[in-house]
Amino acid sequence: MRYEKQILAAYDRLGFKPRDNQVDAVNQICVACLDENKKHIVLSAPTGTGKSVISAVAAEVIHEIRYPDHHKDASFLLTATNVLAAQYRDTFIDEDDPLNTNFVMVKGANNYACAALSTQEEPQTAENCAVMLFRKSKMDDIIASTCDVCEYAQMKAVRNKARHLITNYSYYFVDRLYTRLLEKRTMCIFDEAHLLNDLFVEHNAIFFSEKRLAQYVEEINEHLQLGDANIYKIIKKVKDALVAGKITEENFTDYLQAIAEVYQEVHLAAKAAAESNVRNQSKYLKLNKLAKKYFGLHCKIDDFFIFGYPHVFEYKAKDPKKGQQDHEVSVKPIFVGAMFDTLINADFNLLMSATIDMEYVKRTMNLDPAETKYIKLPPSFPIENKKIVFFKPMTLNYNTLKDQAVVKKMCATTYEIVKHHTDKGERGLVLCPSFAVVESISEVLRVMKGGYRVFEHQRGDKLADVLAEFKEYTGGPAVILSPSGYEGVDLPGDQARYTVVVKAPFGSLGDKRIQTILEQYPTIYSRTTLMKLTQGAGRAVRSAEDYATTYFLDTAIQRLWSRDNPWSDEFMTCYSSTLID
Repeated sequence: MRYEKQILAAYDRLGFKPRDNQVDAVNQICVACLDENKKHIVLSAPTGTGKSVISAVAAEVIHEIRYPDHHKDASFLLTATNVLAAQYRDTFIDEDDPLNTNFVMVKGANNYACAALSTQEEPQTAENCAVMLFRKSKMDDIIASTCDVCEYAQMKAVRNKARHLITNYSYYFVDRLYTRLLEKRTMCIFDEAHLLNDLFVEHNAIFFSEKRLAQYVEEINEHLQLGDANIYKIIKKVKDALVAGKITEENFTDYLQAIAEVYQEVHLAAKAAAESNVRNQSKYLKLNKLAKKYFGLHCKIDDFFIFGYPHVFEYKAKDPKKGQQDHEVSVKPIFVGAMFDTLINADFNLLMSATIDMEYVKRTMNLDPAETKYIKLPPSFPIENKKIVFFKPMTLNYNTLKDQAVVKKMCATTYEIVKHHTDKGERGLVLCPSFAVVESISEVLRVMKGGYRVFEHQRGDKLADVLAEFKEYTGGPAVILSPSGYEGVDLPGDQARYTVVVKAPFGSLGDKRIQTILEQYPTIYSRTTLMKLTQGAGRAVRSAEDYATTYFLDTAIQRLWSRDNPWSDEFMTCYSSTLID
């Protein structure tokens, strides 16, 4: 094995022992980068493979070989959320040591408390950092007691000294698109890379509505004394056009340019006003926050014109009968596409997930196949422990779910599965297509006798709260129902021995971007759904000794699962009209 010696040395440095096929996986990544000169590695690694350790070791080895005299700048390690970033950090370092620069986690300023500004009644974050105010006011005692020991300040001091820098996608996007404070590294690791497109689209979406424009006028009037009446005229012109339905696919860029000029002018005016009020803490904080807000709003529109990315424009007229409470406009990227080049800040990029493949990244991120290596690792869990059962599949879609006879049959099938496992004393998860279906199935399940508990994820509830309550329940068999538990849900061991996926989780065609993907990139539309199904089927099997059965009830899933499925080898699939142990 080409790099076995270096890989084992890296494991020792990080305090881990390799298991299963990890050394071979790291070696494949190292060969692709160092010998084959591939810039992008796409790693499909099933649950339980140990992606976090594999990626860190790979970054260690490659950095040590390319830059043996440099402690810092080995990797960025990107995750979807701060919670996942903290889990990564805890994997590699136990103590909370701000001086340790092997693995450093950074977050946005609004995640750090500001002891200097906070009161019991009104907590403040580092987003409103006023150290400049304190310096100009010669408040050395405040600086010494709070600013010099501030966690946010310590983070900024070590982020470019870290060997491995852990953060979330949003922080990284802001840096690459706007601030450019993070120094280049040897490897950028995109964890759960199948989420990259949606996270990027969410971050870059441009949105304004009648209500939001009215709020802008109100806060500008409240905080700034602007003599330029043209600002208010432009906002009124945009708002009137919005209400009248005159902003269209053909002319929306004119309105974007106009509103971007407003954002820029307000940003500059608020910034200047903040600096002139630096000795007035209350005014300074409000004006500084306002300046940052309008800077961000301007940057999104500016990026649209700079990069000219393929996009979807959507206008929605106010229609309370359809749940549309406001006139609104949105402009969204379709995919990351060519903008991925802007996000690059490393010699190599490792895009890894349990559900990602070459076709997906080639289409959505414009990666050059000649510079990209696809590595798929073998299943790490016994496939007999991850059973897939197509149980009495029926046609379930938007139209058939309007038929009460279909809904009744769907509920009866789910009831049959839940009762089978409840009689065995087992707990499970039911993944539904909507809150309405959650409610329908819950009503049927609640009449079941046998002393078990139904946990229903209702509209307005946070899944994390319902999930915590479900996990804490120790009163016997139970089932949790949710429309949003395909990812980020961890139910190991006896917490769940079965999962029911009621309907194929296709993207909502009520979203014009999703509709566009279906029309222009049907393969990506299907592949994204298959990724979600595979993720959902892995919620209840979290180790090699764990086991669970996943039931699919929709014929559309049957078609997806059996056609060009790169992840089917991780499961044992069967078709049955009877429940078996």
